Amino acid sequence: MMSRISTAWRMSFGLALLTVSVVLAADFIGLIPNRFEAALEGRKQLCESLAIQSAVCLERNDLAAVEATMRLEAERNRHILSASMRTMDGTVLARTGDDRDRPPGKPGKASVPTNVRVPIFMGNEQWGTMEVRFDDITPGGVRGLWANSSVKLALFVTLLGFVAYLFFLKRTLRYLDPSSVVPKRVKSALDTLVEGVVLLDKDERIVLANAAFARNVGRSEASLLGQKASQLNWKYPTTGPTSEALPWTVALREGRVQSAVPLEFAEGPQGARKLMVNAAAICDEHSGKRGTIATFDDVTELDRQSVQLRQMLHELELSRDEIRRQNQELEQLATKDPLTGCLNRRAFFERLQTEFLLSQRHNHELACIMLDIDHFKAINDHHGHSAGDEVLKALAQTLRSSLRVTDAVCRYGGEEFCILLPSTSAEKAAVVADHARCQIAANKVQDIQVTASFGVSGLAPGITDPQQMLDQADKALYQAKDRGRNRVVRWKESTPTNGSPEPASAEAPDEKEPPVDEIHTRAVQVLVSALAWRDVRTAEHCKQVADLCVACAQGLGAPNATSRVGEPLLSHRECLVLEVAGQLHDLGKLGVPDAILNKPQALSPEERKIVREHLRLGVEIVTATCSSRELAEILGNHQAWYGGRPEDPDLPVGRDIPLGARILAIADAFSAMVSPRPFPGTRTYDEAFAELRRCAGRQFDPELVERFIEAVRARDETRAGPKPMISDAMLLEIGQTVEKIAVALDNSDFSQLSVIAGRLAAIATENGMEQVAEWANQMVEAARTDGDLLTIARLTQRLFEACRLPSPTSLRWLSSPATGTPAAPRPGAPGADPAGPAGPGLFDEILSAYASPKDGTKTDTGE
Repeated sequence: MMSRISTAWRMSFGLALLTVSVVLAADFIGLIPNRFEAALEGRKQLCESLAIQSAVCLERNDLAAVEATMRLEAERNRHILSASMRTMDGTVLARTGDDRDRPPGKPGKASVPTNVRVPIFMGNEQWGTMEVRFDDITPGGVRGLWANSSVKLALFVTLLGFVAYLFFLKRTLRYLDPSSVVPKRVKSALDTLVEGVVLLDKDERIVLANAAFARNVGRSEASLLGQKASQLNWKYPTTGPTSEALPWTVALREGRVQSAVPLEFAEGPQGARKLMVNAAAICDEHSGKRGTIATFDDVTELDRQSVQLRQMLHELELSRDEIRRQNQELEQLATKDPLTGCLNRRAFFERLQTEFLLSQRHNHELACIMLDIDHFKAINDHHGHSAGDEVLKALAQTLRSSLRVTDAVCRYGGEEFCILLPSTSAEKAAVVADHARCQIAANKVQDIQVTASFGVSGLAPGITDPQQMLDQADKALYQAKDRGRNRVVRWKESTPTNGSPEPASAEAPDEKEPPVDEIHTRAVQVLVSALAWRDVRTAEHCKQVADLCVACAQGLGAPNATSRVGEPLLSHRECLVLEVAGQLHDLGKLGVPDAILNKPQALSPEERKIVREHLRLGVEIVTATCSSRELAEILGNHQAWYGGRPEDPDLPVGRDIPLGARILAIADAFSAMVSPRPFPGTRTYDEAFAELRRCAGRQFDPELVERFIEAVRARDETRAGPKPMISDAMLLEIGQTVEKIAVALDNSDFSQLSVIAGRLAAIATENGMEQVAEWANQMVEAARTDGDLLTIARLTQRLFEACRLPSPTSLRWLSSPATGTPAAPRPGAPGADPAGPAGPGLFDEILSAYASPKDGTKTDTGE
């Protein structure tokens, strides 16, 4: 029962009893006047005064005056019951009141509170007694108890004190500072919490608030005590759920816990604050609700970041669409010839392999057309290279307009083009070729008459490799040139398609193709992809080497090449094998440890031995995968020196080295020298050409060196310094990697995000793109901490913005500006001291370049 009485009532009653006890104690020790003694003293003085007056009257012998005096006094004082005067022998001389009914007798000897006797003297002797009888000073029973002033005082103090104390305590408890009853360590613990904590009584008045809540509302803790929490400036956010009742009100009224209720505090030192409120009722042991406790999580910054994140994700979505579009453009750049817009050789070979397999599987026709612009060198010589470029572009446009969407046009090399026509026989392909020939001849380009020769072949029985079909078309093309140009010749036909009959002797010879080794295009693609995943820079180097090999090999195929170099012509298939060799010559790097690959300094003898072993392993992988003897011979001998060296007694020398291996060695060395690398430094084209000539006859075939230099200059005469540091293929790799980052971010796959970002950091580092590498490394750290989404989104947006520059190739601005600066000349290089030692040649520097991804493009030419 006592537990149900409020604290204020119990405290008030206790304080009232305590006050009464104090009053009674004061009465006991005489601090409060005694009514009984005062009344007794008053009666004594009254009797004495009456006795004196009576004695005066007796001296005059005026008994009537004595009796009148007593009667008047009795009427005036209601406590006097009777009064009489007696002599010593008991004779009553005068009386009043009910004493008239008392029998006469001698006066008593003692006075009592109700019967006071005052002696009357005559001279020195007592003459008589004045006796006055009073009622009782303190009546008996309840009436007497009530008449007691102490009792009245005690009751008065008890009742009035209780009311006064209750009123005071109720007022005071509203503002009672809980810090005085809460231990300091508990209050300190509450103040260390980031969340605001508030204790409310059942009237929703604040009885305790920690420092975090006070900061959130911009008030001091003392000023909050006793104030109703609902009177603060709260409002529900417009974007969240709304309710008329505040969460602590609902918790107190319904007894339900309120969790994560969004509220806004409109006024504060830092502006409006967004809070997430949790509230629960505080109950006693009888389930009575005594108040509530509420916590306030300040989510203002989190909400701001959430808004920014939503905006960032929206921008990322837009950026990703743009990056996807740019990646498609880069894919076009990576698969098409930049001048004519036709497919490049690599993309064409992939398409050729796919269409060849489909034709064999579904028994469909397949045709191929090879064409070459007649007297193109004369056009360049007489009208300039710019005019030659316009001729190439116009011819490519004419070809595309004459073909179907399903057909493919490739700029095979220089002024030579190749057309692939799926589901088309050789006879129909010859008609298409003649139509294109007529269109080319009918359209002049800058007043230049242009004609072209065509060779046509089809998918005939016995063809097991698409290269056989290309070789047949190429031989038919040479037949067309031999017959006077500007005509179409079909393999094994008797009449050229030029509008007039041709002698039967002009029929292409019915040759038997020698058996050829098989190169699986899909297998080559898989190996190149694996190398690109291991080291993008090495894959890019291999692509450059392959292009250089093809440029040099096509030069050897010119009509005057045999007399100059003394080598047989390279067929299209041999060019393809050489191109594949260039793509895969560094495949052994797949097994080289990272510690060696990432080493920026020269390799130790033990490390070089490891590299050599893995290079041999790469040759074995390619040989087993492609089953091509020619490819194996090129890869196995491209490290042989033309003049020989004691370290490799088993390798061939001079003209015994396969032609493809000699070309690959030169292209590999040239690519390594002109690619950006810190050790031993990047060289200009002229410096690289000079170094090739210096090593000609000892390391390289001297005639092939000159042919290689001529082919490179003819391919790109405007290139006077190092090639651009980042190629389109590398830009495509970067763009696709950034797009993968966005996909991983959408899926919240932080582990995959960390892997992809780490790969991007490695690519950027290898290409000298320090800013991109820094952003990617920051993203790796953010992903490893499981999800600072806003930071990751910001970094992704930065990468997107870097990729969304006006031109995709503008990513090069993010690279180090010093990477394109040629290194200082070394001994033997142009501008170096001619007396300096020639050193061991290019082998050591190329091997070091091969082994370090930071050294730019890498190769190994001289084991």
